[in-house]
Amino acid sequence: MLFRSVSPGIAAPSATTASVPSGTSGAVTTIVVTLNDLNGNPVGTDPASTAALVTGSVTGGPNAGPLTATDNLDGTWNLTYTPQGAGTDPITISLDPDGVGGVAPAVILGDPFSSIVGPGAPDPATTTAVVPPGTVAALTTIVVTLNDAAGNALTANGTEVV
Repeated sequence: MLFRSVSPGIAAPSATTASVPSGTSGAVTTIVVTLNDLNGNPVGTDPASTAALVTGSVTGGPNAGPLTATDNLDGTWNLTYTPQGAGTDPITISLDPDGVGGVAPAVILGDPFSSIVGPGAPDPATTTAVVPPGTVAALTTIVVTLNDAAGNALTANGTEVV
C-alpha cells in the first residue's frame, strides 16, 4: 500500500477568513484570522505559510488606526485594538502570503469587515445629572445620563437612560 503525505498550499488571501466580534469601549477586541490555502485547507504550521504576514486597520469611524498583529504560530493570527468611541468600526485585513512581498499582499475573504462597538461600563466621573429647582410637595424630575469612561452615553432600547 502506498501512502502519500499531502500538505496544504501557501496561504491565499481569497480563502483566508477572519472572525470579527463586536467590541466594547475601553476593552480589548480580538479578531482571529485563519490562514487557508486556495482550496480552503487550513495551513496550520506548514512551512510554506509560516512566513505569511497579516496586517489590519480600522479605516474609519471613531477608532481609526492600525491593529496590533500577533502570529500564533499555528496558522492563525490575532489582530487586536482597544476601541474608545462607540459606533461602527470598518476594518480591513490584508495578507502577504510570503511575508516579503514576493506575492502581492491582498485583502482577505470577506473584507471589509465591521465591528459594532458599544459603550463600556458606567463611569461616575463622566456621568451627569441635571437637578432643577424643586418645590415642596411637587414632583421634581432629575435627569441622570450614564456615560462610560470615554464619555459614550449608555442607552437602553435605543433611548437615553434617565
